[in-house]
Amino acid sequence: MQIEFEKWHGCRNDFILIWLGPNKDQVYDSLLNQASSLCSRFGDGIGADGVIILHHPQRGELKPEAITVINSDGSLAETCGNGIRCAALAILRRQCEFHQYSKDLPQAVSFKVGETMTTCRYLGPNRMTNFDYPPNVALDMGRPKLNKKVTWYETAESQVKKCIAELKLTEKLQDWAACELANKHIVLFFEEVSQDMIRQIGPRLQDSDAWDGINVHICAPAESKEELLFKSSISELHKVIVWERGVGETQACGSGACAVAASILDTGLTSRDQWLAISMPG
Repeated sequence: MQIEFEKWHGCRNDFILIWLGPNKDQVYDSLLNQASSLCSRFGDGIGADGVIILHHPQRGELKPEAITVINSDGSLAETCGNGIRCAALAILRRQCEFHQYSKDLPQAVSFKVGETMTTCRYLGPNRMTNFDYPPNVALDMGRPKLNKKVTWYETAESQVKKCIAELKLTEKLQDWAACELANKHIVLFFEEVSQDMIRQIGPRLQDSDAWDGINVHICAPAESKEELLFKSSISELHKVIVWERGVGETQACGSGACAVAASILDTGLTSRDQWLAISMPG
């Protein structure tokens, strides 16, 4: 069987998008089983951080009723900021092509992600003549639970202490936070961060009875001259490197960016008068 797919990325957090019609349970189960092969960047895989399934109830539908996010290891994600934004643009492009770009574009689109109804807003002109310059997409990721308000905080605390001690990073760790934003996140604050650091910390924090893997983010104040150029319009700029549950090191993480920002704002040491910027490799 041949299945059409699209390839999208949000900040280089990339996904295989597949529109799946009714009565396709066997195809869905097969995609779950083959996710790791499809997402493999080595050999004959397409290469991606995950698979986004857009479920539409009838053949020819322009909008799905729900989407499913499958990580590259075949596990399911509760949410995925960049994946949802990619799905929203795929929906918009399908509508634009159907209407031959002659109709006013919708300002938003809503669909279920798991059990949650999610709304994405399109930011930009409401008319396009082609899809060369698609609009930005914004979505509400929900209200975060932070630190002792999450049920798994004590486990996270012990796992972080153990990991940091093993890697002899005790003096370098400035602070850390636990955040639940549908997905579970651990955010660690350092004076500086590197890819080598996330490759050591990320895998160590995956194994616990309290979770089936967890998103890990290491964060430091931005210091480079290029990054500081942006500081005229924002209150703070932070460099973040990501290790995603079920995927590994990724170029970006939408829910992770929100989790980091929420953790920073929770300290009360950051002004809410201006934008807070999160810089990820992608």
